Amino acid sequence: MYDGLNPVATYLCNSNPVQGLINYLLGVGLDELYLTSNAGVNDSYLRDALNSTLAVTSASGTILDQVTYDPYGNSSDSNGSYAPGFKFTGREYEGAGFAYTTLYNLRGRYYNAALGRFISRDPAGLAGGVNLYAYAGDDPVDFSDPTGTDWESILEGPGDVCAACIGGFVGAYQPHGSAQGNQGGLDRDVTAFYNGSQNGGGLHVVGEPFEKPGGPVKFEMEPLGGGGGAPDWFEPAQPEQPALPSDLDATLQRIARGERFPHVRDGTVFQNKEGRLPLKPPGYYKEYVVPTPGVSGPGARRVVIGAGGEVYYTPNHYDSFIQVK
Repeated sequence: MYDGLNPVATYLCNSNPVQGLINYLLGVGLDELYLTSNAGVNDSYLRDALNSTLAVTSASGTILDQVTYDPYGNSSDSNGSYAPGFKFTGREYEGAGFAYTTLYNLRGRYYNAALGRFISRDPAGLAGGVNLYAYAGDDPVDFSDPTGTDWESILEGPGDVCAACIGGFVGAYQPHGSAQGNQGGLDRDVTAFYNGSQNGGGLHVVGEPFEKPGGPVKFEMEPLGGGGGAPDWFEPAQPEQPALPSDLDATLQRIARGERFPHVRDGTVFQNKEGRLPLKPPGYYKEYVVPTPGVSGPGARRVVIGAGGEVYYTPNHYDSFIQVK
């Protein structure tokens, strides 16, 4: 039984009357499981930053099971007979009932930890990225996807999730520095400037910028091992300023009426961790979903509103902002 997106109980439905088996105590975000109660026996779940179960303890504090994971969620238990039902990123583990599977129920799709990918296509199609099976933008250490269809950075707060951190906008997600996450799961991280294929051929290191006489700042490119035939000088193209969408007013009017978009982060605090907006006290900004036509789920577009009335629009999930007012 679910309350919204969170499970609250497990029932034995083939009995008459229906019997309640296990009750779950969760936090305010998605998959923040704290305790299970089965016939008066309470077990507590200890979780990490991704909500993955690290250990389960009894009411007396005895460790019933400890779980370790590789980056993609393949797990090893200290007590193989306990089999907690919620493990990697706090999601339901089908291996608890079927010992030979590594499947997780991510609501919208099943995720195979052994393969490090979903077993069905992204329902958003190519709008979610060229790799229709990629999990969490191929960065499962920093991101998770508890719905199988959504994409948000968990670094923004409880319940924030990510499915295709790259898909949905032009270019790759850039969490920090000049390294960019792979595009739709095609390959490993690529540098901000590259020449040749994404399998590493023709990759270059960006040197220190310096002023070329009579011209703008240039970047010296140092080859990393062949391929590409890159020029000695490279001038990054200046991105075009995207236009404001025509349907943005509808979202602003919805916000003014106090109505919410059906998404866990709509109307919550935007923490501005990357510092792309003017620095303000915690809680100053709030974020709202701007629905993307033709995309199931919230998509990549957001509007961020400051306590002072400032309005910022981002078409690419906080990668860049346009000030509306």
